[in-house]
Amino acid sequence: MSDANAAVLAAIADLAVRFGKLEQRFEVLEQPVGNLEQRFDKLEQRVDALAGEVTRLRVDIMGRLDRQQDMLNSIRTDVGVNMAATDRVRDANLETRKDLVQLQDQVSLIHRRLMQLEERVDRREGPGAHG
Repeated sequence: MSDANAAVLAAIADLAVRFGKLEQRFEVLEQPVGNLEQRFDKLEQRVDALAGEVTRLRVDIMGRLDRQQDMLNSIRTDVGVNMAATDRVRDANLETRKDLVQLQDQVSLIHRRLMQLEERVDRREGPGAHG
């Protein structure tokens, strides 16, 4: 064998040894990568589960907000109805006060008229007729 062939064979043998060492290092590195893939898969599952929980929470919150809005609308309706009833009562009260003032005026006029008539009767009957 020639020296050139021997050198090539030695280089190939050296490459085979180095390639074997690289394969061993790669196998050592593959184990953590495999663990990382498993951990990543578990993490993806947890993220998916969390996304589902967030969606359910959002649906629950929106349902509660809808119920609160319905209750608020009901209260607003009740307040509106009660305010209308209160306005009617206030208006009726004002009308009653006006009627009362008119009645007082009429009674006062009737009382004055009676007093005038009584004076006239007293004058006609003369002094001492009443008592």
